[in-house]
Amino acid sequence: MKVFGYLFIFIGIVAVFVTLNGIGEDMPQEIFVVISFLAIILGAYFLYKDKQKGNGL
Repeated sequence: MKVFGYLFIFIGIVAVFVTLNGIGEDMPQEIFVVISFLAIILGAYFLYKDKQKGNGL
């Protein structure tokens, strides 16, 4: 689960950089903001669940 957490956070960071730098004028940048937000939230959730599981909770 920890790998999935870091993977989702990495995808979120890449989406933020795509939003800031832009790919082209014809691509909607709002979708990259949504993707980055959801990816970072999911990544944090997976890391949190992995931490709870490791503590025996």
